[in-house]
Amino acid sequence: MKVIVIGAGLAGLACAVELADNGYEVEILEKRPVLGGRVSSWLDKDGDWVETAPHVIRGSYKSLIALMERVGIADRIQWKKQQLVYASKGGKISNISFSPSAGPVEILRSMIGSDLLGFGDKLKLLTGLLPAFTGDKNFIENQDIKNFSDWAASLGVNREAIGRFFDPLSRTISFLRPDEVSARVIIFQMASIAQGLNATRIGFLDGDPCQRLFQPIQAYLEKRGARIRPNARLARIDFSNDEPRALGLELTNGEYLTADVYVSAMELHALREVLPGQAWSFPFFSRLWQVEEIPVITVQLRFDRKVVAMDNAVFAIGTVMSLVVNLSVTSPGYAHDVCLIEMIVAPAKDIFHLDDGEIVRLCLDDLTELFPEVAQANLVKSTVVRIPQALYRCEPGAESRRPTQKTPIENFYLCGDFTHHGYTPSMEGATLSGFRAAQMIMETRGRNLQWHGGTPPS
Repeated sequence: MKVIVIGAGLAGLACAVELADNGYEVEILEKRPVLGGRVSSWLDKDGDWVETAPHVIRGSYKSLIALMERVGIADRIQWKKQQLVYASKGGKISNISFSPSAGPVEILRSMIGSDLLGFGDKLKLLTGLLPAFTGDKNFIENQDIKNFSDWAASLGVNREAIGRFFDPLSRTISFLRPDEVSARVIIFQMASIAQGLNATRIGFLDGDPCQRLFQPIQAYLEKRGARIRPNARLARIDFSNDEPRALGLELTNGEYLTADVYVSAMELHALREVLPGQAWSFPFFSRLWQVEEIPVITVQLRFDRKVVAMDNAVFAIGTVMSLVVNLSVTSPGYAHDVCLIEMIVAPAKDIFHLDDGEIVRLCLDDLTELFPEVAQANLVKSTVVRIPQALYRCEPGAESRRPTQKTPIENFYLCGDFTHHGYTPSMEGATLSGFRAAQMIMETRGRNLQWHGGTPPS
């Protein structure tokens, strides 16, 4: 049975790996010359690696870690000290450390020890989060009705404290501020670090995603007979007029491809552009317009000397960037760079209209306020990466609008972190959605899922 997967990000590749391991003939189409989607990297004109964002791997990312184990590259994750690091203007650094076996009680104790929140606010927050920490999934899902700031304020938590502790966390996870993001998203993330052994770990790839993650996945797939086609742009998906069935795919070069099953692993806006007119008669597809996408900006700064020499991710308080990572420290593959700082700018919509130079200046000014030693270094090179429609907007009520992987078209499936899989938008969410799409394909066609190594995705 032949399956065509459209899109070679983590979602599409995870789906393809699962299907190829279970004996399916798989063809993967990717519109860009590189694999990886929002986790991709590429060489610029100077031969320097550019990434779409600093991609943090968490110990709770079971599906992503399982995929890397299966491909044989889990040892490429560089695990760091188990802590949350916050930087404030004036050079103040605050840490919340966890033990490897941190459970709910240990995490509560660690949060109480933090200097980022007053004692009264800590008790109120921890009381409110207790059902989530103890595994009450219904409680977590029911918090999608309000934004996180309002949810925390309803507990009596000071809004200034919410901003200080949760603002950089929220902007890193969802690219939205606490008063914009669904309370479910933040509560889910807080609960996920209480999942058990090493769930609080934070790690990074040991180099660029292209060479260290996606080339091995490509080799794994090709060894199993899969065909990967970069620069293959989709023009139209062809649905039957007589039955709910996909007939084929037309590429922009005029080529027409057919298969038994089709899986869209495209970004949501790209999917909406290529769906045929018949699709919009189905409420399932018309609801896709209710899911909004938001932009993302990543900034890379290269300096002539070492600054921000922290071997971990750093959450930035009160700045245009939410997360700061020194890749030349966290990832050995970047050690040849004297100092490579990568930052997430969020919410990106606030400054997306500015030119690259203005964005770099804002980031450099804020970075210097967080880490005064930056003033003694010279900026050698800067790179700004903009993605206008990067991920779905995790606002209150958005969870109910996320589509399932199975569609009303019997041989057409979706995957991507915007689909419904229980996780938040992340590398884990994308990978999990790909595995679930593959599982649904096999279940629908009467074949049992055969796991071929690694920890099965949950």
